[in-house]
Amino acid sequence: MPVNWVQVTKTGRVPLLLISIFPYAYKEGLLKKFLKANFTIHYYRRVLGATYFNKEEWDDYLKLIKSKENKSPGYLLKLGKEFEKRNKEIVQFCERYKDVDFSRWELQGIEKIYRKLIDLKKKWLVPDYTYYIIDRYLPDVLIAEINKKLKNEKRFNEIIGILTGLDRPTLIRQERLQLLKLAKLVKEKKLSFKNKRIQRFIKDHIKKYGFLNYYFYYYQPYTEKEIEKRIKRILPKELKEEIRKIKIQEKNKELTQKIIQELNLSKKAQLIIKTLKQWGHCLNYLDEAGCLISHYLKGLHSELAKRMKISHKMLAEMAFEEIDEFFKKGVISSRTKVKLKQRVKKYGILWQGTEIKIYSGKELEKWEEAEKRKTESQIKQVDQLKGVAASSGIVKARVRVLESYCDVAKMKRGEILVSPKTNPKFVPAMEKASAIITDEGGLLSHAAIISRELKIPCVVGTKIATRALKDGDLVKVDANKGVVRIIKNKN
Repeated sequence: MPVNWVQVTKTGRVPLLLISIFPYAYKEGLLKKFLKANFTIHYYRRVLGATYFNKEEWDDYLKLIKSKENKSPGYLLKLGKEFEKRNKEIVQFCERYKDVDFSRWELQGIEKIYRKLIDLKKKWLVPDYTYYIIDRYLPDVLIAEINKKLKNEKRFNEIIGILTGLDRPTLIRQERLQLLKLAKLVKEKKLSFKNKRIQRFIKDHIKKYGFLNYYFYYYQPYTEKEIEKRIKRILPKELKEEIRKIKIQEKNKELTQKIIQELNLSKKAQLIIKTLKQWGHCLNYLDEAGCLISHYLKGLHSELAKRMKISHKMLAEMAFEEIDEFFKKGVISSRTKVKLKQRVKKYGILWQGTEIKIYSGKELEKWEEAEKRKTESQIKQVDQLKGVAASSGIVKARVRVLESYCDVAKMKRGEILVSPKTNPKFVPAMEKASAIITDEGGLLSHAAIISRELKIPCVVGTKIATRALKDGDLVKVDANKGVVRIIKNKN
């Protein structure tokens, strides 16, 4: 019987060594342990940068979560706190090894660290997709209560933004604030980027925040030129006002309490707000933790790749069994190296409750072609997209479609960023954008959180934006209503 696959998220390129953790974690029953319920996932696949689950199983996941929360209000909040604990645990573990010279270690010692890391990653990542389940219903319950108490659309969007906004600072927010302060210094003192003081500040900034441009196993820290370009882009802005906007976000907890009192929100609504903020924090920090882990363990991964006599990119696309084989035999076979070279270009993964199969080369091409035909047949000509209003405002501009963070350099100032979803590596493109549109995500998504911090209009969860829109299309984003209207197609 064929599986009824449903696309849950599209992230573009992600290392196999990271994404394959999910089926292994499900196979080992780690989702059951996290949910404290007799439920797990048996169907999982990645193709064309998208993640799919079996629709029937995915719907059962939703039913379970709803049932648990209804019977024991606060169940999801407790899960969110456990998620945060796991975030901290893996970062603290990796931080121990940030300055270690692994070239002096015996292979057995490296293997021990690697195995502990993989165990922690399985525990750490298995909660991730629970967010997508929560996002399918919990924000709607909150919105329904706010709707009953408030009819002013502008005020409604402002309130929802505050209630679902983070009440703890993100690393990205802190990095943005420091960048604005650096730009303010350049502007007010009329300093050149060749000034030794500014050069020192930029180097210090990279030392402190450069890792935010990493993405799990992919290492591309911010360069001095990139920081200079980002500063130049924000110099024309009213920097005191930009700094004020960020500092207002630091008062989110206080503003949230004022709104709760003003609208006399129910205990149920207050619990939902706490739960959404908790999960929003965890999900944002999961991406930031991925950057930190890569930063701290760069030496370990570099040494491992060196001993395997492969590139770092090839290491990132290895299956667990292949790494196990290396620890057992001390070498990587030539056949495995051929597979890794293919996977560096692209790969697919399929798990249906038994074996985990990895596709690459011609076999993958056939699979992708079948998926492309299926997807294209589902998209009809549309003149309007509907999504969730994540950050209010109205903008009319040309579109730039970024399928993944690999396309970030294509973004031009003033364009509307269109992407399946965003992550920390999208921040330089988000800073250039006049508005943001995503296929997926809700009020807790990275795009929603960062667009509110940048104070630019954002519509998330349109489902088909990256397929319905093309580079150069002229569109109007009404992020007050969550609507994107296509004014003129480029061709």
